[in-house]
Amino acid sequence: MNKEQEYNKLWHQAYGVAMYILHNTTDAEDVAQTTTIKYYLKEDEIENSSAWIKKVAKHEAIKLAKKQNKTYSLDTDLLVDQKNIPTAVDLDKY
Repeated sequence: MNKEQEYNKLWHQAYGVAMYILHNTTDAEDVAQTTTIKYYLKEDEIENSSAWIKKVAKHEAIKLAKKQNKTYSLDTDLLVDQKNIPTAVDLDKY
């Protein structure tokens, strides 16, 4: 894989993570750009590029969301209204 292909792959991974958190294309593009630049500055030290990109993109997106005073969503941070979740499924209803 040449450098351009590698960059595109890593950029899209970072973008996907950022979009999941930020729900904004412009912000996600900024996070992807920042993350891939950070990757290339440290690429000799990184063993698992995909894992590193995703981790840094997540942290960059959260940092941007906090800076903009936005809320963000991660599986571990979702707020759920417990009253609307059934504790068991009544199979007779289906």
